[in-house]
Amino acid sequence: MAPGAEQAPVVTRHQITLRGTALKYSVTTGMMPVKNPEGVTEAQIFFIAYTLDGAQPGTRPLMFSFNGGPGSSSVWLHLGAL
Repeated sequence: MAPGAEQAPVVTRHQITLRGTALKYSVTTGMMPVKNPEGVTEAQIFFIAYTLDGAQPGTRPLMFSFNGGPGSSSVWLHLGAL
């Protein structure tokens, strides 16, 4: 991909059964561009979003989770903390 080029997020759909109730959810992952005032992309932030299908936007809490940087894998955030 060329520098500054934007790529569409990837969305996958899943289902899990908890206490007899099926929950359908989506996982969205991608790169969010950070642009300067002239509209030029200067950086990109990788993101992963887990959303419950059918939930009304704005009715669920929003949480930001940051990993510790080099030497601290984000897998511990997804499997352990969240």
